[in-house]
Amino acid sequence: KNATIGVIRIPETVGKRKKNFIFGCYLTEHDIIFLEEENELYQCWNGMYEHLEEVENPFQYLLMMLEELVATDIYNLQKIEKKMNGFEEELLKEKELPFFDFFMKYRKCLSELHFYYEQMMDLGEGMQTECGRMGQEELVEAWRRFSVRMERFHDYVNYLREYVLQIHELYQSQKDAKQNRILNWLTIITTLFLPLTLVT
Repeated sequence: KNATIGVIRIPETVGKRKKNFIFGCYLTEHDIIFLEEENELYQCWNGMYEHLEEVENPFQYLLMMLEELVATDIYNLQKIEKKMNGFEEELLKEKELPFFDFFMKYRKCLSELHFYYEQMMDLGEGMQTECGRMGQEELVEAWRRFSVRMERFHDYVNYLREYVLQIHELYQSQKDAKQNRILNWLTIITTLFLPLTLVT
């Protein structure tokens, strides 16, 4: 009853992961236990090993672990935006592109990221409450900074979701314009041949 237990799911769209990464966490005032089927947390732990001397309690350790896991998220979000920019430029050149594959892929990807960063924001706020209850003001501030960072990522993802919808509108307007041109040509051809039809 004195433990905080939770499961964190990191989507495959974050980082170089080829599939969803899920791990469990058991946290008390004195201990922290991670449960995972893969070896990713262990590799992450090796990456932050030299900083472990600074850790004073499990809440700080969890924070360091999460910060290590999200360290490259901003670059990965920028890569997504760059790919979307490239697709939009190709679309403006009126090239034939697999639009619906693109649209469904990125809509799903950004939807998962939206809920992921919401989860991280909730986690950060919950940890602020726990650390405040223990009188750890420095940790409260550290978790607050983490929450703000996750909120910025969340806002960035929302911007990208709107961008995808704008690309969809661009595609639809191009498709409508193409159909209008075809109808105009059909109208001209019909007008030209109508007198001949009447004479016949």
